[in-house]
Amino acid sequence: MDPAGMSGAPIDGFTFVAEEEFRCGTHTNRVQVYRNELFARALGLAAGVRDTRTEFVWLGGTVRLGMSDEVVSLFRDLSLETEGGLSVMSPAYDATIEPFLIARTVLTQEVWEGIGRELAIDMGDQPYTESPYLPVHGISYWWFQALAPRLGVRLPSEAQWELAARAGCGLPYFWGETAAQAFEYAWYGHPHEGGPMGVAQKKPNASGLYDVAGNVWELCADWWFDNHVGAPSDGASRHGEGDDPLQRVIRGGSFRSETTAHLLSAFRSSAGLYYSGDELGVRPVAMPTE
Repeated sequence: MDPAGMSGAPIDGFTFVAEEEFRCGTHTNRVQVYRNELFARALGLAAGVRDTRTEFVWLGGTVRLGMSDEVVSLFRDLSLETEGGLSVMSPAYDATIEPFLIARTVLTQEVWEGIGRELAIDMGDQPYTESPYLPVHGISYWWFQALAPRLGVRLPSEAQWELAARAGCGLPYFWGETAAQAFEYAWYGHPHEGGPMGVAQKKPNASGLYDVAGNVWELCADWWFDNHVGAPSDGASRHGEGDDPLQRVIRGGSFRSETTAHLLSAFRSSAGLYYSGDELGVRPVAMPTE
């Protein structure tokens, strides 16, 4: 998954940490791990001290995204249909995505508050009382987009998100063919919980990303379209006249998901432009030219 010829490449705002190997199911990847220096300062970390919440991995390449009509039909046969329909995942298509960095965890409340102190920005109150590892609360699409230039990161396109989530696995779930192992990798099926769980408690995928299924839905930069017809082959986010101009793509499912269909690597849903519920999170990305 590491783009050829870019091992340990210098990237503004990031420090190369190590090349590491991660295994999930039948897939093993060696990826480049970088430390986001703003996030590290937010946590008060000394040079060389590692914390997964500050780390990003370097990904890119050509990937098949979405799900074919035949596979969509199979999941309907298995009674995994959801309210929005599974056709939102089709048709399958190929995209060649330029190298990018993506966070190993969603942004946490402690990192978010620390960034506010570092940059002297009012980031809003975060109600973490049980754990500093809880995903940040109350962040809507419009709020994060307004702050992103100050943070040196941005929202992923949904193509970038899905490439990262799959981690080279072309199977329906990033760990395999079926949902049988879902509880090893994802917090889900807790519709009455008061909030999300601390990050990085479940197993990571084959690129070292935690909670890429379940825990919190993850915002993408794309406007909402009902399917992948016309999706760009370079993995860029889709903007303009979407099916609903006030809806943005979210991926990955949440702790409140009651169906494993939400955990499929290809599953897509949407949230309002100004929605900021506690089951919504942010996994930022950065580009080498930013």
